[in-house]
Amino acid sequence: MNDFGQTSVPIPKGWTRGNSRTRNNRPYYFHRASRHTQWHFPTPLEASDPVGTKRRMAATQQQSPKKKKPQLNSVAIIVPYRDLHVAQNRAKHLQSFIPHMKNFLQNLVNSHKIE
Repeated sequence: MNDFGQTSVPIPKGWTRGNSRTRNNRPYYFHRASRHTQWHFPTPLEASDPVGTKRRMAATQQQSPKKKKPQLNSVAIIVPYRDLHVAQNRAKHLQSFIPHMKNFLQNLVNSHKIE
């Protein structure tokens, strides 16, 4: 078995194996007649009934709603102020940094990404 869980078992009839161009060459399996694609190696049931598998997968996806991305509601800003060395001149850098940070945070508030 390799990194992607492939085995030396032959691919069932009607199925082909491909490699994703967008998922780090991850293998996927495709049944041409039903146009069903899946990430895992076809089980015996999937191999014998790819059309039914496609229907079951579609029904499962309809039943479980997609998760919403959590809305950003807080921001942590960590700005070291104390100069560890005179050459760092953090006070001078903060004078130019703070107006930009205020603008950034105000844009987040205006776009309702944070409260």
